[in-house]
Amino acid sequence: MLAILALAFALRMCRLDAKSLWFDEGLSLHRARGSISYTLSSRILIPDVVTRDIQPPSYFLLLNLMLRLTGWSEFALRFPSAAANLLTVALLYIVAKRLFTP
Repeated sequence: MLAILALAFALRMCRLDAKSLWFDEGLSLHRARGSISYTLSSRILIPDVVTRDIQPPSYFLLLNLMLRLTGWSEFALRFPSAAANLLTVALLYIVAKRLFTP
């Protein structure tokens, strides 16, 4: 299992910052760059446009804190999602083991 997780980690981290930001990543960065109250407000304020975001603010709060600690890079922006995906691989292994082991 450790070998699978190591391979999954390497695949997710390899060239994580190679591509430029997509539109939704740009919005996530915009929301995470604001103050804590702005991040928790579920609003996205872009000049001449105010929208309500339907996504829970916990991801953006985590992103806000992560970026403040590590810096404002594309790698740091994408790392929490990649780490959550790695946890999904581990959970999938546990679920499969419980379902298919007699």
